[in-house]
Amino acid sequence: MATGSQIIIVTPKEGLARDLREALGSADIEFEATVLPSYPTREEFRSLLTSRPGKLGAIIIDVGDQALALELIREARESHPDLVVVAADTASRADSILAAMRAGASEYLVPPFDVRQLRQSLQARPKVDRSSKTKGRLICFLPAQGGNGASTIALHVADAISRQIKKKVLLVDFDFHSGTIAFRLRLKPEFTLADALARTDVIDELWPRIVTTWNGLDVLPSPDFSHVSPDRLERIPEVFRSATYLYPCVIIDLPSGVFSSCQDVFRLADKIYLVSTPEVMSLHLARRKISQCMELGIAGEDVRLILNRVGSKKALDTSHVGKVVGVPVDWTIRNEYALVNDTYLKGELVPGNSALGRELYRLGCRIMGIKEVSPTGGKKWKFL
Repeated sequence: MATGSQIIIVTPKEGLARDLREALGSADIEFEATVLPSYPTREEFRSLLTSRPGKLGAIIIDVGDQALALELIREARESHPDLVVVAADTASRADSILAAMRAGASEYLVPPFDVRQLRQSLQARPKVDRSSKTKGRLICFLPAQGGNGASTIALHVADAISRQIKKKVLLVDFDFHSGTIAFRLRLKPEFTLADALARTDVIDELWPRIVTTWNGLDVLPSPDFSHVSPDRLERIPEVFRSATYLYPCVIIDLPSGVFSSCQDVFRLADKIYLVSTPEVMSLHLARRKISQCMELGIAGEDVRLILNRVGSKKALDTSHVGKVVGVPVDWTIRNEYALVNDTYLKGELVPGNSALGRELYRLGCRIMGIKEVSPTGGKKWKFL
């Protein structure tokens, strides 16, 4: 039997409310339902959600009035990311489904109501009360194409933030196909992201046992893709929500493709840093990535462009890049490909007193919005 939950149903349709309650009961979900017979304002809705900390499990919103419903879905997703947010309607409409998913709904229910997925989502909710905890930041690095240096930047930024705030930062390799973080750090991890996805029922307590610690960083390497079943990919949001309540910063190194498994991560991210080199082909693919993010409902201000290897030959001038990609360049990193390659071969990160090392350190400070102080001069981190 599913754990008892409070569920809010927002619908002016009496029949829809009755059918939803019957479906929840027949699916062996133990619940206490509150029906709102009219759409509240966003402020009223926020107040209602805040008044039930740690008790509310799910919200089901009738999308018959699409504009009002989407406002409530966005409010629930933004103010209470741990809640299960579901859209419901009396019939399936393609435009309504797409709009609800982009707003943040995890499911779309139509008659006859199949609430088995909702039941599983309620069971997977964290058992630890997070209402008194401060949520950390979730930052993604997305390459325009493979080889643009996103993994290198993600690794160095995670290291820089960890040293600056003097707290552990979580670095997650989310590239199931071509993940390199464990190889770069010479890690032999006992556990990977697959293990986190397999145990979402105890994920809050599991983190210390499944991460691999390296020089102040907690690292969760990528698994072999064959070890992750499709049903477990649906648990991605819960894993990363949990991580943001334990760590002040979570850095995610994404694959070059905008796969379906990445979409929930995009929606959870505070910022997505798109990494491109100044070559025409990379910038073309960067523009496509920007369009894909927009199609997923990601706000333009949440996607930032980092231009890597500036100064390389046959590259487009930096001043023209923003026009080509469609967003302005937020940060530039010099072309030090030989230095990066040499330090990896030696089992080190880029020296902190090098020009490139200082740029990467300053980027980490900027991302966290913290005052920059000089990193430890010349310190080299040896891979274990």
